[in-house]
Amino acid sequence: MAKILYYFYISLIIICVMILSTDCTLFSRQRQGITELDALMPLPSGTTVVEFHSNQISNISDDYFDHVASTLSGIHLEGNWMEIITTLMFQNLIHVRFLHLQNNRIHTIHPYSFKNMTAMTELALSNNQLRSIPECILDLVDQPPMLRISISNNPIVCDMMLCYLLPGQREWLMVSSSVICSGPADLEGRTLDSLTTNDICTGDEPGIVQQPIS
Repeated sequence: MAKILYYFYISLIIICVMILSTDCTLFSRQRQGITELDALMPLPSGTTVVEFHSNQISNISDDYFDHVASTLSGIHLEGNWMEIITTLMFQNLIHVRFLHLQNNRIHTIHPYSFKNMTAMTELALSNNQLRSIPECILDLVDQPPMLRISISNNPIVCDMMLCYLLPGQREWLMVSSSVICSGPADLEGRTLDSLTTNDICTGDEPGIVQQPIS
């Protein structure tokens, strides 16, 4: 039996090398009670996909992913205890295609948290505590690929800050269905995809939200 397993793993490695499979460089630490990602748990060089879901992670060092930024293509962080996404946590991960942050406790996403994540096509934020999704998180590239955002099961307030998420405002943006407004009072209970620019957008140019000058 041991010899069979040995040859199986050797064959698997050879196949991975031949087809350059990203699965060859998966780094997985699931359900291990991890609370923080920092220098005490370094990622191996060349890592392409990380799986840290179903832990208790509440903090990630700002430079944690920097040394694998040239190879990293996917991040699983769903099912943790994260509350805040900082500006530098994921910035400049230019090859990451998917970022799974659903089922956390996220209530704040700092502006430009996903800056220069030019390859991202899937951003999962469902089942958190978000009341708004800052438009500036979409400042990924000038001509982005199709980007799918999942934001269902958040206490979303459907005001002008979400105008850019309405159907037709971004041809390259797909928002998950069944996003239910928790406010304001006159829109409570309605789904985001049922709203029009007349419901929540103001100003001369719908879909463009001016950020306050600090």
